Amino acid sequence: MVSFLRSYKKIAHKSVRDLHLDYQKKIGDLTDHAREKGVKVENLKRHVATHRARAETLKVYVAAHRLKVEAMKGYVAKNREKVEVMRRYLVAMSDKVEVLRQYIKADRAKLAVMKQRSIEFRQKFDQLRNFYRAARPFFPLYFQGLLAEAATRSAENLKSDCYIALLPSSLPTAFELRRLNGGGSVFCDNVENVDVHMHSAAPKWSPITLGMVNYAAYGAMLQTDGLITIGDALAKTLDRFSRPVHVLKNFREFSVSTPNDELRTMCGVSADDTLLFASGNVVIGFEPVLRALVDLPESYHLAAFVRLVPVSYRESIESLVIELGLQHRVHFFAFVDYGRLAHLAAGADIGLITSDIANPNGAVGLPNRCFDYIAAGLPVIAPAMPDVKALVSEYGFGEILESTTAEAWAASIQQVAARKTHYRMQSQLARESLTWESQEDALYEFLGEPKSVTLIAFRDLTKYQRYKRLSRTLLKRGCKVRAAFVSMDPDLENLVDGVEYYVTNERHQVVNGLVKLND
Repeated sequence: MVSFLRSYKKIAHKSVRDLHLDYQKKIGDLTDHAREKGVKVENLKRHVATHRARAETLKVYVAAHRLKVEAMKGYVAKNREKVEVMRRYLVAMSDKVEVLRQYIKADRAKLAVMKQRSIEFRQKFDQLRNFYRAARPFFPLYFQGLLAEAATRSAENLKSDCYIALLPSSLPTAFELRRLNGGGSVFCDNVENVDVHMHSAAPKWSPITLGMVNYAAYGAMLQTDGLITIGDALAKTLDRFSRPVHVLKNFREFSVSTPNDELRTMCGVSADDTLLFASGNVVIGFEPVLRALVDLPESYHLAAFVRLVPVSYRESIESLVIELGLQHRVHFFAFVDYGRLAHLAAGADIGLITSDIANPNGAVGLPNRCFDYIAAGLPVIAPAMPDVKALVSEYGFGEILESTTAEAWAASIQQVAARKTHYRMQSQLARESLTWESQEDALYEFLGEPKSVTLIAFRDLTKYQRYKRLSRTLLKRGCKVRAAFVSMDPDLENLVDGVEYYVTNERHQVVNGLVKLND
């Protein structure tokens, strides 16, 4: 028993020790586990705290979103009415779209009809264009009819004892006015050749057109009561029409222009330089004058108040001036008022008629510039134009060229310059005799001493000096003067007092007819 108890005691002591060790181990394990769990718990607490903060943020966001949602609900509620209006509008628009579709469908049918009409119109237009191209060469005769038609609308206002037509192209108007007004004499003033192809700047018409215009002119001339012209040479070409012919030369009304320095100042030349003067329209004959300047001393200058036509001729002359190195000796100017021309010319030394008798008009012409130079008291040098030659021979105010070469021009210029005073005196004597006034009585008698005259022209009669002088001549004799003409830009500042001016600017059809200028 004692042994048993001792054994039991040993066993029990050992068991308690083992149990204690086991307990200590378990306690250590539990402590480690509890420590680990504590760390996890701390981590979990921090995680929970973090998520709580996030949850709070989310709550704030959700609250704000709820506010936005509420605001959106309010916006939707407010706009529900607008949406309904828009929906109704879209429904209405869809109805309109349907109507428009129907309209487009109907319009397409109309468009098809219009396309067909366009094709037909194009065909008619092509026919009209072809007709225009075919008829265009004959427009010169058409234009003659236009002025006549315009004049018929003012026939009563233009009624006169006498009708003077400038060139044959104006005769149809004169004849129609005579017919409508029951009489009146008709005269044709031929300031150029009757034959159009012989004009200075002859139009580039076809031979057929030229023939038609010329033949119409020939027939019209035969129906006149008389013919007027500018010189004896041209008068001889009118004998074939067997009508009375009266020569009315383009003398200027008497005036005296004294020498002055204005032109020399304009050209920048001195009193010792020899200043040549040229004026008017030039279509031929300017080249030898320029080449003559090359052979003359540097002190010789040319003042040219000329219009070089056509454009190609002007360009060739401008190129020649540069080629010859004459830029500082040839002074080009635009045309000036007629009243200033003689005054300016009086400051020059010699007047040149730059033309050529190779030109058909030049061969029979009597240029206005001849009398402009005489009015200025200038000596004159000219080609052998018959009428100019006769005047120079009679009055000795210049020299006639044997030929129109540069050498002939240079020789004549030097010859006249050497006796400048003599030729000036002769020019001044001629000025006293060759006046417009010296021809007035004979002209009025030739016209039959009418009490009223209508002047007719395709030129601007507010700027045409010959007819201004003619108007003053008639007015001085108590004659009623009317003028019917074509102009794009009449000179309203220089009308002849007492003349009734009727003008049209219609070149393709008559709409308004003649309009009175000085109402």
